[in-house]
Amino acid sequence: VTVVEGRLAVLPCDKDTSVPGDSVQIILWIKEGVHTPIYSYDYRQMIDGKPKETKPDVNSTLARRTSFRSDGSPAAMLVERIEPDDAGVYRCRVDFLLSPTRNTRVNLTVIVPPSRAQVTWSLGNSGQLAADGGVVGPFLQGDAPTLSCSNQDGWPPPRVTWYEGDALLDDDYEFDAINGTVENILNLGPLSRADLNRRLTCIA
Repeated sequence: VTVVEGRLAVLPCDKDTSVPGDSVQIILWIKEGVHTPIYSYDYRQMIDGKPKETKPDVNSTLARRTSFRSDGSPAAMLVERIEPDDAGVYRCRVDFLLSPTRNTRVNLTVIVPPSRAQVTWSLGNSGQLAADGGVVGPFLQGDAPTLSCSNQDGWPPPRVTWYEGDALLDDDYEFDAINGTVENILNLGPLSRADLNRRLTCIA
């Protein structure tokens, strides 16, 4: 299951049985790496005609955002306002009256949209300078500046590309796994008078 950060995740759970006289006794949702179940749905203890719902780790933010949809096909645990830390493998354990216990595993991937890309520039040994107000320079005719566009908070690592209008200039970007940065370096020049006020766009 793949969900964008902040949206609703629907994690399916197979609780159907075709064995005559069989029935679900209890459903447990467990996240791998967490010892306490996130959620339980107990058919052995009915409250107002509904199975007893329990969130053992009620103090966790994840547990507070979960609910169980039992009438769908398949049934599913709903997680609201998905956060990056929610990503991982979840196991739905269903204990039946007659059938063997069934485990359904769901791998939840959370997509984090990249924020605004950061643009810097350099010329010779100047070091990296910020694109102040979206402007780089000034340069002399014949200069060959380098523009760098990067993003550090998107997941999975986003594509970082340079455009001029609708024309793609450069889609050759690299991902640095150590600091989690995606960077695309655009080499310009030698510059001429015609390069004045060129509008370049970087998109993450």
